[in-house]
Amino acid sequence: MSMRPSYRYDIFTASGSFEAACRDVLLQAAGLPGQAVRLVLFGEVGSRDSYIGRCGTIASLVSDIFGDRRPVFSYVSQPVMGDGVVLECHSVVDGAQVSYKKVSGADYVTVECGSFKEVVAGGLRGDIEAALSAQCADLFAVAHDILAAEDMKVDDIVRQWNYIEDITGFVGEFQNYQVFNDARTRFYGAGQWNGGYPAATGIGAGPCGVVVDFNAMRGGDVEIVALDNPLQTPAHGYSQEVLVGAGDDFFARRTTPKFERGKAVLSAGSLMCYVSGTASIRGEESVAVGDVLAQTATTMENIDHLTSGDNLKRYGAVRPVEHGRYDMLRVYVKRADDMEPVRDYMTAHYPDTHMVFLHTDVCRDELLVEIEGIVSYSGK
Repeated sequence: MSMRPSYRYDIFTASGSFEAACRDVLLQAAGLPGQAVRLVLFGEVGSRDSYIGRCGTIASLVSDIFGDRRPVFSYVSQPVMGDGVVLECHSVVDGAQVSYKKVSGADYVTVECGSFKEVVAGGLRGDIEAALSAQCADLFAVAHDILAAEDMKVDDIVRQWNYIEDITGFVGEFQNYQVFNDARTRFYGAGQWNGGYPAATGIGAGPCGVVVDFNAMRGGDVEIVALDNPLQTPAHGYSQEVLVGAGDDFFARRTTPKFERGKAVLSAGSLMCYVSGTASIRGEESVAVGDVLAQTATTMENIDHLTSGDNLKRYGAVRPVEHGRYDMLRVYVKRADDMEPVRDYMTAHYPDTHMVFLHTDVCRDELLVEIEGIVSYSGK
């Protein structure tokens, strides 16, 4: 059949030396059923040189452990709750054809089932010492080459993750997140985006420059639905008043973050939703400023509403579904002292969900927590 296959999402943790911890979690992932296609490792990094060295360590371990069936990997410079390393693994669990490929020096994976094709790309980055705009230009050029090699276009991207060093920091009058948004807008300019922008996360990180992962898909019986949230202004519709820093000279203004609040992917083989990075925002304004637990509750209210069956129906999902199950949530927390209370809140309210808690900056100074996730559904 020409459908999107089913995926599973697993989280593993390990402590000890960096290499030993990475080997531990990677061996656990290699023992899973199905075929791993994406690995995302999280841990603390002290410097850019250390980051480059650790990426090399992971690359060597992935080659040793997975051999020719080498999934894409990213190393995200974000301290985890507790010591050690956390690995998030995305695996295909049924009978798709999975191929492991390389173009322009970058590894990527294709997942095919009949006329359906998905491209899984990860760890894309430029020269970590270059200006942010140059890093973005280089990594988006590689993204273009990957898509072109698979006869895909930029508007086939359904989910994108963007990890940005010192996201709210400035170089002169230019804010790093705004520089990234301008670069993304240029890259997306080649697409038509009739089905809406991707779901996406733009989140802070330690020394790493800019790192991008994405999934693109087309064909088969797949129905992709862009989800808005009536509680929130679409990010790509933000006014200039909530954007920060000088505008790019090319656009002569600050460009908006080009992503949807979520993307539902409906197929006979898999009913799921990608939840974009979500925070305590109503309309386009931050709310519950200064209160991390109130922000956490508001964020999850936003996500619960976004992913409800009623909201999917509102935005055009043809197949009726019940409210989804959170397969996985990433919880990004700005202040180290807030990690434990946020964890306690989330595990009390969502006890059956795999979660990872990460200490990192969020895209607005006043926002203390951001949450993203993956939701699966059963039909009615």
